[in-house]
Order: sequence, then structure tokens, then C-alpha cells
Amino acid sequence: MAGRKSRKSRRAVTEANEVAKHASMLTGTAKTQLLAATSVPLPKRRYGPAKQRKQSMLQRTAAHICNYWLQTAPTFRIPGVKIEQLAERSKPSKADKSHATKVMDEMADWESDAFSAKKRRQTNAVKLAFDGIPPDIAEDALYASQVLHHFLRPHKSKKDGRHDFADFLMRYKREGEVEADEDKGKDLDLRDKDEDEDQDDEDQDQGADEDWEDAPTKFSHAGLEYEFANEYENSECTGVSHLVHSWQMQGHHGKAQMELTAPKVEESPLKPSADMFRNAQVALAVRWYMKRTSKLALALKEMFKVAYPDEFNIYEKAFEAGVWEVADPGPWLGRAIVWKLNVLPHRDGLDGGPTAIFCLGHFSGGEAYLTDLKLKLWYRPGDVLIFRAGDLYHAVGPWKAEGGVTARGITPGRVGNVFFSPAHSLRALKGKSAGWMKSTAGGALPSSES
Repeated sequence: MAGRKSRKSRRAVTEANEVAKHASMLTGTAKTQLLAATSVPLPKRRYGPAKQRKQSMLQRTAAHICNYWLQTAPTFRIPGVKIEQLAERSKPSKADKSHATKVMDEMADWESDAFSAKKRRQTNAVKLAFDGIPPDIAEDALYASQVLHHFLRPHKSKKDGRHDFADFLMRYKREGEVEADEDKGKDLDLRDKDEDEDQDDEDQDQGADEDWEDAPTKFSHAGLEYEFANEYENSECTGVSHLVHSWQMQGHHGKAQMELTAPKVEESPLKPSADMFRNAQVALAVRWYMKRTSKLALALKEMFKVAYPDEFNIYEKAFEAGVWEVADPGPWLGRAIVWKLNVLPHRDGLDGGPTAIFCLGHFSGGEAYLTDLKLKLWYRPGDVLIFRAGDLYHAVGPWKAEGGVTARGITPGRVGNVFFSPAHSLRALKGKSAGWMKSTAGGALPSSES
């Protein structure tokens, strides 16, 4: 790893994709040093939460909007497509993925369709109103996600075919437009009340970017140097975080568990995902994140309740039994946060039913593709898509980070969010009482309440 002083030694490779590709090949100390140099920065602490909305009022408003959507949104039928037949396909295969990629390429130049919107008649006009996640809640969720990933470094596996492992770093501009009103809001308590706030403000004003000359900007691989940062641009590590209350380790659940109605088989105890408590600081950050994004989760909950009432009841009962971090209002057992990664065509084969996806961040592009349905959807921050992600191939189109680091310290780029419940978890939790996960250590021990 090299800083500014070594720049005259030889010309470095600077092309972003090439740098990211070779960054993914690093191992050992070189990889550790690069990950440290490209870690997700902590945004400014003195940024208050989204508009103060009472939880009860938020739920009533969300329920009203969702029910209005149910009454007025148009319904379309796609000739020749039967979801039942698509759902009966075997597990995702290379051939199916290759076909989905081909279809996606064919649709690349299509215009994207808009999501459904509620219609409200005003005199003689028809107004199309946004029915997704309220902008202030979406922006606050972006802030919370960056705080979380400062402590919980996103990571990825070479075995995960949903993302290109070579997509290891995201390049972005250091400077962007200064946002108006962005320093409004109450203090966020991530520190002691007695801490010297004047010193804190001074530290925030300095920022990490002003010290870039002393920070590493290059790494070496296979005899060449690769530059990942300079005076005008910086790079950030990418990856996925899984926050799941109750699931079984990969390889510890049988094929029978893929279907909720399958015969019961011997199962290993349920556990929270490792990302929920990677260390003590991460566990606290996860709890803070869940609480900070609870209003977003409540809005999604109402959407799910209206769109899929039968599945909602199954999910909610399973969540009540399997919840680990009570700051999450459910009803999904898991969240996957896709941090600044591209998303390739795939099916989420372990999902137990409807999944909610939405995106956050500052970027252009990134349309949603459902290749089985030959749909290309407009997909911007706050838009929500709830569908059977385990049955339908889907992907996100190419996107580009827009702008630079905001005055709040938010870095640009796209943050994907997937709220899901694993099929094997739903099956294991079926019929269990509320609080079962905590009282039995996921089924490993007799109930602590007996």
C-alpha cells in the first residue's frame, strides 16, 4: 500500500474497473490494508432523524395510501406467462441465468415502465401521486445504512452468483453540491452527552478527505501499481450485509425445507446471522440501525399487508416467534443490504415467498429487470417492488454514482435493500409461540420460560 510520496516511482493503473478487478485478487495483509483504506466513512453525527412522525400516525397514513392503491391501481395480465409454472422450476441453473442475461441485454434500450401510482381526481384533472417510501424516511435510511456499514464492513463471497466478485470497489468524486437545510435536525446520540461538542464540530469540519495526502492511494498486484484514490476521487469497498433474525447455516437444512408444506426433517437450531453480532460494537450498531429505520419498516409492512394478506399473516407469526432484535418491527425475518454493488440476473432460491426490494442513494440508471416477465421498471430511491424473488429472475441495470460526498458526509452510489424470509426459517417457526427464538436459543435448549 502506497501513499503520495511513492507516486513518482512508476505510472499506476487508474481505470476504475481494472483497479476494482485487481483489488478483488488481493489476499492476506495487502487485502486487509486495502479494505481499511477504503472503509465506509462515518457520516456527521450531528444530523437529526427524519421528520418527527408519531408511529401510530405513520401507520395510519401508510395503511390509507396502501388501501387506496389497492382500489385504484391498474392490474395487468401478461399473455403466456403463468407464475405457477415459473415457480415449479428447479433450483437456479447456469442455463437459466444465461438466458436471463440474454433477455436483459435485449431489453437494455427499452424505456422503463413506471411503477403503479394511486390516482386522485381533483376537479377535472387526474393527479398521479407517489405511493412509495416517503423521501425524508428514505434519505434517513440511507444515512442509517452508512452509519451501520462504517462499523459493519460489507463483504461478499466468490460463490455468490448474484454479484460480480471483481466489482470490489466503487469509485466516486470527493466533492459534490452542498445541500440546503442538511444540517437541520436534533443531535444524534452516538456519544456521551458530556463530550466536548466544540471539539466534535472541529473534528467534523476537518473530515477524512482533507487528509487524503497522508492516506494510502495505491496498491501493488502482479508487478503493477493500481491507484484507487487521488485528490479528486476516492474508492469505497462494496459488499452485502445479511441481518437475519433466525436462519440455519448454509448446508444445515435439507431439501425438504425448501417447501413450507414438505415433511418435517431433522433440523439444526436456528441462529441469528453472523452480521447481527460480528462484535460488540456491531451488535450495538445493528440495534441502532433497526431502531432508526423502524418507520421505513412500518411503511413496508403496510404495503405487504395489503398486497399479500395471506402471506403477511404467515410471515408475521413466524417473525413473532423468530425475532432476535426487537427494534425491528418485522414482519420479514431478514434484510440484505447490497452496498454499492451491481446486481446480476438471479433468483433468490431460498426465499419463502414475497420479498420487498427498494433502493437508496445518489445515482443514475439502475432500472429493475424481471426477465421472465420481460419487464423493465423505473426504479428510483423510494420505489418499492414486492414480488416472489425466489420464483422470478430479476436484476438491476447498470448504474453510476452521481455527485460527490455531501455536507452530511454521505457518499454517492446505490444501496440495494432486500427484505425477505428464508423458506426454511418459515417452516421451522411454523406453530411456534411468540418469543420462541429467544426462549429456546433457536431450538437448541429447553424453553427458559418453562
